[in-house]
Amino acid sequence: MVRFLGVLFLLGIVGSTNAFGQAPSPSRAIGFHWGANVGTVNHPNAHRLGVQYVVTWFGPLEFYPAFEVFLDRPSGLPFWQALLNVRVRPLGQHGAKSVWYIGAGAVLQSVGIGSGLLSGVEVRVRQLRPFIEVRYYGRNILNGDGAPDFIVGVNFPLR
Repeated sequence: MVRFLGVLFLLGIVGSTNAFGQAPSPSRAIGFHWGANVGTVNHPNAHRLGVQYVVTWFGPLEFYPAFEVFLDRPSGLPFWQALLNVRVRPLGQHGAKSVWYIGAGAVLQSVGIGSGLLSGVEVRVRQLRPFIEVRYYGRNILNGDGAPDFIVGVNFPLR
């Protein structure tokens, strides 16, 4: 699993360079976010701060790694986590329909490795890209070993 995560990360770096296929530079952005676990709606916990990098590979497919540090760590939760996500904009890459995205990825935490799903909305407001995202990550999400997270943040396009 660790090798797979390493290969995915390297493909993201290579895919974001001009030398890859001699294509024009892909769209890239860096951003910051805040989130919380909302498994118990009346008392959100596991607040975290994070940074992410978003790069368009081709068409509507984007590579989306992120790193988060937990601020209030309840018992048994990790101190940090690194996410390697791939997301797609199923309704298109440009225009009003491009605001919605879905994705999946792997998560490496200070307490183990897991996987997850995500969906969100990112709009363009001048030079900013604010977003709202819902994630479901866990060690074995197919068996219900996961928790919903609510994330808000902003991305800044890189030139």
